[in-house]
Amino acid sequence: MFRLAFLLLAGLAQASPPAGSNSLSLIRDSSEPSETASSRTPDAGNAVSPEDKESSEVPLERARTLLPNAPLLSGARVELPQTPQSSHPPSQPPPPRSGFAAAPSDAWQLLDAVAEPRPDAAPWTILALLSLSTLACLGLSRIRRRPVEEPASASPADNDLLAGKYELLRIIGKGAMADVWEAADRSLARRVAVKKITSQQAHPIDEARALASLHHPHILSIYEVLDVPQGLYLVFEFVSGKTLQQLLVEEHRLDLERAKAVLLPVCSALAAAHDRCIVHRDLKPANIMLSDDGNIKVMDFGIALRIGTSQAPAVGTDGVSHPGSRASSFEGTPAYMAPEAQDGCVSPSCDVYSLGVCLYELLSGERPFGQVSLPQKLVRAYPRLSTRVPGLPKDADALIDAVLDPDPRTRMKDVRAFRRVLESIVLETETVRPRP
Repeated sequence: MFRLAFLLLAGLAQASPPAGSNSLSLIRDSSEPSETASSRTPDAGNAVSPEDKESSEVPLERARTLLPNAPLLSGARVELPQTPQSSHPPSQPPPPRSGFAAAPSDAWQLLDAVAEPRPDAAPWTILALLSLSTLACLGLSRIRRRPVEEPASASPADNDLLAGKYELLRIIGKGAMADVWEAADRSLARRVAVKKITSQQAHPIDEARALASLHHPHILSIYEVLDVPQGLYLVFEFVSGKTLQQLLVEEHRLDLERAKAVLLPVCSALAAAHDRCIVHRDLKPANIMLSDDGNIKVMDFGIALRIGTSQAPAVGTDGVSHPGSRASSFEGTPAYMAPEAQDGCVSPSCDVYSLGVCLYELLSGERPFGQVSLPQKLVRAYPRLSTRVPGLPKDADALIDAVLDPDPRTRMKDVRAFRRVLESIVLETETVRPRP
């Protein structure tokens, strides 16, 4: 800015010089040698005598160095009056003016010349020079106070992304073996569910492999497995909605048609898993999701077991051989487990038994065995469903009896058979909804 002010000053001085003057007087620094003027033409009414002030001339080339862009007139001379001897050594430049950044000595000479108007200048010229000098001072101050631009740092959110792309938003589920987060996939701009494994007893790789082999509209899809320094994670599709357990808390129970609308898709999902020799082993209302758009999803294959010829035969502690395979550990939710599953025997009929417990709870609002007790399961010590829900047909009682049979050899084994019977059940009369 101050360079522009000086250029305007030089142009103004040449555009309207005082009468009889063809040069611009400047105060010269004492560190530069003086050149005696030999051919100066004094002003008509304001001549300066050699006795009053010793002056010198600066060649046109020096003036162009000081003001490289100024439109100096051809043949014009710049005169510098001699200033008193400076107290600073000639080899050192004078110190910077207080309050401003350091500037070349020639710039200060020009600034001093601007701030000290000549007595032979017109009044409007003096005012213009003072205004330009103020602009120059502001420019120097602006240069001194200009902040240093720092390089832009990485966004804090980028450093918090899991595997460089997943932003964990909030916990939507906690269990004994894992926590489930709602997350944002920044790479594909979608919401996902991220399951963080928190227990050494979990089998995340088995769950991932089981789900990767299942592609069904009513089974939650898995996207990838993350083995990162923060831990082991599974990434699933995100379903916005509520679990069947949450729905039961809100409504206590469902009528027959709504219960059928929920469990029939679950039967299709389990049939697809059983066709690939995969047993869920932990079917319950908390693992059945109802999406906002009305879809049903079976979740949490965390303890699912792939049964087949490679597993040991399912022989119970009583020495009786059961169809299926024997698990190496006791896992699941006891209230929904088949009696033989609590003994380590696993087969597709275990999922059918769990389906029966879910149906009983959906229609009555209560689990069939109340307090979890294996002896109660073995003797079928549960109230008849029709006594708890007046108006239910006897076919509902027959279906419950078939699937809650404690003996897996005589129990309804096929989930497709369960689906066919459930579809055939219809209400004889309109049921009266009990109060919660």
